[in-house]
Amino acid sequence: MPAGDHRPIGADCARPPARPPFLTNPAPRYYRLALFFAVAFTVAHVIALPVGMTYDGGQYVTLAMVFGRQFPAGWNFARNPLYPLALRVFFWGLGRHAAAAVLLNSLFGFVGVWSLGAALRRLGSARLAAACLVVLTVYPTLITYEHMVLTEAGSFFFLALLANALTWQPARSGWKTGAITMVAIAGFYFRATLLAMAPLAAILLGLELISRHRRSTPAPRWRATLRVVAPHVAIAALAPTVAAIPWNMAVARSPHHNYNGQNLLYGLVKQAVLPPSDPLVSGVKDTYKAAIADASAGGHLDVGGLRRATHLPVFTAIEPRSDEASAIFRKSVRRYPGRYLAGVGRGLLLYAGVHSIDSETETYVHGVIGEARTGSKLWFGEPWNTPEFVAAFSQPGRNTALAKL
Repeated sequence: MPAGDHRPIGADCARPPARPPFLTNPAPRYYRLALFFAVAFTVAHVIALPVGMTYDGGQYVTLAMVFGRQFPAGWNFARNPLYPLALRVFFWGLGRHAAAAVLLNSLFGFVGVWSLGAALRRLGSARLAAACLVVLTVYPTLITYEHMVLTEAGSFFFLALLANALTWQPARSGWKTGAITMVAIAGFYFRATLLAMAPLAAILLGLELISRHRRSTPAPRWRATLRVVAPHVAIAALAPTVAAIPWNMAVARSPHHNYNGQNLLYGLVKQAVLPPSDPLVSGVKDTYKAAIADASAGGHLDVGGLRRATHLPVFTAIEPRSDEASAIFRKSVRRYPGRYLAGVGRGLLLYAGVHSIDSETETYVHGVIGEARTGSKLWFGEPWNTPEFVAAFSQPGRNTALAKL
């Protein structure tokens, strides 16, 4: 023993050997295993389950073929362009058939799941991130929409990217604001209703920046904090609306000039963002109250909002104002922020597959997964159900272990 070393004899032998980092903290290993499982399971259900095609799906396939030939003259401006454009790219690379559409939507779903997992891992919970990867990968509603030629899987992708951007902590706050803004803009050009998420994202960004500024500044003053934060919130809230103007101008010149406006007003009524006391619905106030009561239980509105049959008279009454829909929507968010946030929350729950009294999601899940081995799901008649279309998009389910599961 060296002079001056007073450790007991054998102390070196008693010290346990250093353990590798992945054994000390197995969470990163769990995350990698979960990511591998997500890849494998996604590939398996792409192979095993059939495509589901609705009337809207037939429109998207037709619009995909407009690019490079008849755009914009042959375009239906009731649909935003990014999803048909993505379909066109996959049809060019893989052929115009069901597998290409399923692969595109499954890629949207997988990257969306990965983005949410990465966001949770960034927040410091690798185990929770791993659980998120596994649960969402096998979630029946998400799997179903990955096999439907619809925008839902892509919408999930953009919402997941938005959540990821909100948890990102770059060196400069401007980069984060820019990322959130670009995701919101791209989301609008994919599906117009995603523009409604921009105010919520701006609010969350503002709260996070306020908290960070007040933690990092000695004796901060509210005026100074708001002066720093306000430009970021304004950009995140308003830039997507400004970026949507060129497309909305094109829509305004088309036969479908009021379609996006109709969608905004439809959502305000469907999720009861407008209260019955609002002047906009004063002419159908009693009908609106009855529709809300019909769709409520225990004082809570159903996640799907008003039933289609009962909310249509209210929507029809305000539909002539669809040209003013953007201004009406912004005013409604400012006047009724609590009702707006509640409507967004219910919409997200409905989109996640929570049971609703009036939803098509359960029909789709049963068709794609519950009857996976009964053949293709071409659920409509003319004009899309031609022999050529059926031949291209009939993708029977495979009699595999996954389909049986």
